[in-house]
Amino acid sequence: MLPLIITIPSKGRVGRIKTLEVLPASWKELIYVFTPAEEIEAHRREPYVSRVAGFVADRKPGITGSWQTQFDFAAENGIEWMWMFEDDVYRIDYWPDLERYESRRANEAKIEEMAELFLDLFERERIAMVGLLNRGASKQKFPVPLEYAVRIHGVWAVNVPTLLKIGFRFDEFGPDFYQADFHLQLRLLESGYRSVRVQTFNWDQGRSNSPGGASDTRNAETQRRSSEILAREHPLTVKLRSVRSKKWGAGNGDLAERVDVTVRWKKALSNVGELNRPVALTSVAARYSS
Repeated sequence: MLPLIITIPSKGRVGRIKTLEVLPASWKELIYVFTPAEEIEAHRREPYVSRVAGFVADRKPGITGSWQTQFDFAAENGIEWMWMFEDDVYRIDYWPDLERYESRRANEAKIEEMAELFLDLFERERIAMVGLLNRGASKQKFPVPLEYAVRIHGVWAVNVPTLLKIGFRFDEFGPDFYQADFHLQLRLLESGYRSVRVQTFNWDQGRSNSPGGASDTRNAETQRRSSEILAREHPLTVKLRSVRSKKWGAGNGDLAERVDVTVRWKKALSNVGELNRPVALTSVAARYSS
């Protein structure tokens, strides 16, 4: 039984899972790609098939359906930590030291160090969710190595038994709830479980809303509805805002003008009392099926 699996959701990107080119080959037995059933055979003909433990068919549509399938798979197999990477992560960088800012591309040995840091946070702190800084904010955040109760997206790990305890479901609001990862973190904070973002390492990806993935259904209207759901579920910490930017992505419609959210992450944490510890891995599968 493994304490940890790495999950990669992928839709419409056969042959283009950049994340598999970044993660160490030695992690093969930990890595599962979650994808629509009709794409699995095509994935198996790609060279990266040798770098994964298996391909798993999503049980429901949308990114929330994929995340829920990943979570169900982890719970059913007694996995303690689910570590999710988006499929278009093309590099992981690190800070060589905390004296002078520099961001270098990490080799496999450095990525192994990153994993050890994640595992150390799992074991020694009251943490239920650990994330990784996005490379675009790397210089701004230097030299702070860890930051608690801040935005996490793209690369994150969650404690599966704790999500079961609080009754969390990624697919609660349908397939087009694009901020289900924000909802997850807020639910954990509001339930008294801390989140932390590792900032000595950072990740980068292709363009936001690039072809494939959620871009097939993400447009101004579905983005607005998703943002409204998050604001409705967390009225004390989430506020709607209108965004105007350069053309955002190349998916189903231009999202340069869209409704998005501002999240007061630390307020969510300040609203709780005594912090809880993540739930121990004891009969996870039995609890899940009960």
